[in-house]
Amino acid sequence: MRIRTLTLALTIAALLATGGARAEDDLQKGHQKSVDAAKDAAGAVKEGAEKAAEGAKQAVENPAEAAKNAGEAAKEKGKQVVLSFGHDMHDYPERVWRDLTAIPSWHSAIVLGAGAGLAATSNAFWDDDVRRSTRDDPERFGHAENSTLDVVADPVMLFAGSSALYGTSLFFESPRLHDFSLDMMSALTIDLPVVFAMKKAFHTRRPNGDPDGFPSGHVTGAVTLGTLLAEHFGLYPGIAGYVFSGFVAWHRIDYRKHDLSDVLFGAALGYVVGRAVGEEDEELPLIHAHLVSDSMHIQTVRGTVSVPEMELAWTF
Repeated sequence: MRIRTLTLALTIAALLATGGARAEDDLQKGHQKSVDAAKDAAGAVKEGAEKAAEGAKQAVENPAEAAKNAGEAAKEKGKQVVLSFGHDMHDYPERVWRDLTAIPSWHSAIVLGAGAGLAATSNAFWDDDVRRSTRDDPERFGHAENSTLDVVADPVMLFAGSSALYGTSLFFESPRLHDFSLDMMSALTIDLPVVFAMKKAFHTRRPNGDPDGFPSGHVTGAVTLGTLLAEHFGLYPGIAGYVFSGFVAWHRIDYRKHDLSDVLFGAALGYVVGRAVGEEDEELPLIHAHLVSDSMHIQTVRGTVSVPEMELAWTF
């Protein structure tokens, strides 16, 4: 009986010892994890402090550049968040309306006035000569080229291409393509009904005898494309877009689809719409950084530096 009791006691002691060793081992592992987490946190704090110090240094040396960088970073981050088909389609009518209301301006009035003046002058003095030239020597640009541009530069085809590019921008999560394609879709949504209404209002005869010549919808869409390329991607893509527009304009005259006056006013209209839409691109909140009078003090190895505190204000 004593032997059984002793054996049972030894067994219980052994189990307790094993459990204690395991508990101590778990405690050491937990302590090590805590130490590692503390090290990671310290590293993150150090990295954040270094970035903050770098930002403060940049703010001291060049406050305007620091504000610009902060604004661009926040805007880019915001764009990545809202690349959503549902969000875009929900806001699309508002986008089109905003772009449409951005068109009336002195700049637009001057460009459209110049386009109308040139179109009127061409109608009075040049259109008949151009018609005779294209009638006597048709399709100098080439039949295949004219047939291709007649389809490719059609505003409906441009809208379809812009829609495909928009889908591509969502797939690859590209904010620049996203904004450009939405702007093209919005601009063409404005171009198409405006051109249609003007064609029905003026009801001019085309060189080939078809009705509704003024203005050229193909040229309007092509110049809109060139203008938005310049607004979104800079000089050289813009130049490429305008060269394409020039070929389209030549094609419309050479193909006897339009008079010179139709092309001239179409180009002016396309530029006005493209510029207004490109400059009014506020799909996302714009970030304006400005300096306020309060100052913060940064301790450096050479002493204390007072830096104007920067505030980012969101406008919608």
